[in-house]
Order: sequence, then C-alpha cells, then structure tokens
Amino acid sequence: MDIKVPVIIAVSFGILAGIAVSYKRRQLSKLNEVQKEKVIIDNFKSTVKTGLYAGTGFLFLCAIICGFMCFRLYKEDGDFVFRDVTVNLNDAIKNENEPEAGTYVTANFSLVGEAFYSDDNSTMFYPVVLNDSGEKPCVIAIRRDIDGTNVIESLNYVDESVNYINSGKDTGNLSEIEVSGRYVVISHNLSAYENANDNSKIDYQKYNIKNTCVDITVSKEKLKHDIVVLFIAFIVFVVMGTAMVITTIILSKHF
Repeated sequence: MDIKVPVIIAVSFGILAGIAVSYKRRQLSKLNEVQKEKVIIDNFKSTVKTGLYAGTGFLFLCAIICGFMCFRLYKEDGDFVFRDVTVNLNDAIKNENEPEAGTYVTANFSLVGEAFYSDDNSTMFYPVVLNDSGEKPCVIAIRRDIDGTNVIESLNYVDESVNYINSGKDTGNLSEIEVSGRYVVISHNLSAYENANDNSKIDYQKYNIKNTCVDITVSKEKLKHDIVVLFIAFIVFVVMGTAMVITTIILSKHF
C-alpha cells in the first residue's frame, strides 16, 4: 500500500480533531463560569465512561484471542508436549495405517542417505530407511537443525549405509537411531529430496519412498512455553476485564 494513503488519513483526522477542539473552545468561551464547570465535568465523565467501555472491550478481545490461540496450540500439540504421546511410524506404515500430516511420531532407522538442505539453508534433511516398516522398506526424510551435535555425521552413518542401501536392506551394522517430531509432507524441498535419493542409490524398485519427513526441529520446551504463556495471558486479561467491569458498575452512578 502507498505510504501516502495512511499519511493523508492521519493528517485528515488531525485536521478534523483540531476543528472539533477549536469549535468546543469557542462554544465554551460563550458560557459563564458555572456553565463552563458543568460542561467540563460532563466531558470528563463522558471521557471516563468511554475509556472504561473501550478498555473493557479491548481486554476481553485480548482474552478471546489468547484463549483461542492457546486452545488451538493445546489441541494440536498438547498430547505431545505434556504427555509425550507419539505414533510409532515404523509400525503404522507396516500396518498400512500411515498417520496424517501434523501428527507427532517416533521413527527408528539405521540406514541414512546423503544430506540435502532447505531452500534457505536454515535446516538440513537426510533420507532414512525405516527399520522393519514392511515387506518393501520405507524411506522418508528427517529434518534437523544445522547447529548442534550431528550423530549421523560423527558416526559416518551415510558412508556405512551405502552397501546396505545398494542391496535394498533396511538395517545395517550401526546402532538404531530413534527420533521424535512432527510428521509433515515435503513440498518446497521435494526436488532436493529426490536428488538426494538418487545420489544415495535409493530407488523405487527396492524401496517404498514417501515424500514425507519427521521434523525434529520442533522444540517441545518452546511449544510448552508458548501454551503456558498464552494461558496465563488469557487469565490475566479475563481478570483485568472483570475488574474493569466491576469498576464501571461502581462508577456508573456518577455518570
């Protein structure tokens, strides 16, 4: 939007407000002292009344927004955050009961393909072969932060997995890795995922390749913090709004 538009609107409101104030001052100058005092008191009462009503509405609006956001986050993430509830992805796919996108899952694997990066290079992905996920081993990706300890690289999982992947296996001689996170569909990084599979010799003849990943960048502590903060904010706004309503009722006889 052109910056001139809000500037013109603000200037117009300023001019109108100035005209209104000037008009009230001229009207006030025509009154005697008693009338002036009455008008000033009435204006003050009107301002207080408007402020109380507006403040009450604003506080309850904030309470509704915070309450809605808290409820939505809790509904989506509450089981995972507070009760550590996840779906075992290996068993779910083996039983042909793949979870929906957004579900929190636990995945186990020991064979890993070549890494690829997100479009903005903020996170990295690895194609992985899920252990015991069916007659035809299933391949998904895991998404992790670039920073922090990288067990896959430090223990050479990619290099050690090559021969097993070429043979169409789902396990190797390395320890099993377990990860938990949100199960999501790969969309923006799909071509990079496909290239990584090709470079890792992961093909559709040997593997059931799914365009999905387990996002382990999800921070359980951050999600918990957000839910708790929103809940506290909801309670605070409700209490403040209720206090404002009580104040309005008490002062209403003076309006």
